Amino acid sequence: MEQPLKIVIADDNEELCLLLEQYFLKRKDITVVGKAFDGEEALAVLEKTKPDFLLLDIIMPRLDGLAVLSKIPALEQRQLKTIIITAFGQEHVIQRAAELGAYYYLIKPFDFSVLAKRILEFTSKKTNKKLLSKERSDVFTLTSHILDQICIPPNFKGYCYIITAVSLIISNWNLLHSVTKHLYPSIGQIHQASTAQVERSIRHAIEYAWLKSKPEVLNTLFGNTFSIEMGRPTNAAFLGRLAELVRQEMVS
Repeated sequence: MEQPLKIVIADDNEELCLLLEQYFLKRKDITVVGKAFDGEEALAVLEKTKPDFLLLDIIMPRLDGLAVLSKIPALEQRQLKTIIITAFGQEHVIQRAAELGAYYYLIKPFDFSVLAKRILEFTSKKTNKKLLSKERSDVFTLTSHILDQICIPPNFKGYCYIITAVSLIISNWNLLHSVTKHLYPSIGQIHQASTAQVERSIRHAIEYAWLKSKPEVLNTLFGNTFSIEMGRPTNAAFLGRLAELVRQEMVS
């Protein structure tokens, strides 16, 4: 029987660390060998345990996640892959994490089963090529590009909420079946907004796009989600189609 993959969790949210540890206790293929609640402790735990994966938050005391990433090469642990787990999804931060060697990222809140699936997928890959740069580009840059095409301004709150929604949907497509109950609250938790604010802001962004964009552009991108006679797509239909467009680019 193969040895379980070893992971370390570095996050100052002790409740999340405990929940992740409890989840992986039920599995035989992945085991938690250490936890850290600040950056300096994370480096010490890494040196002691030599894990296969590090789950690393960006915002932590003493040393933040980016500082931890910058110090990992000195540990000479070539087997280590770092997965960023964060609610701080700004593009420039994710890009910097990629430059410092992070392998992948997940935006909080995320499905633990999706995390486990990604860990196993990354282990089975024959290449050590980093994936995070491509994933970041797919989720942030590609979504932003489409939003720019349909004239949704970056200063709209809905702009950020839509990008976060696409990221969450791609990680867990079941969210499309519970937009009001699960997707909006998850976005609200990340951006410190109410469910109603998230829904209204996304709705406003869609309405604005349908007023300002060229009909041929909307028809090319979203033709299956609405008709000119019916008006605009629902929030769920819009987000689902947008996530589908981004996912197509991811696998192309």
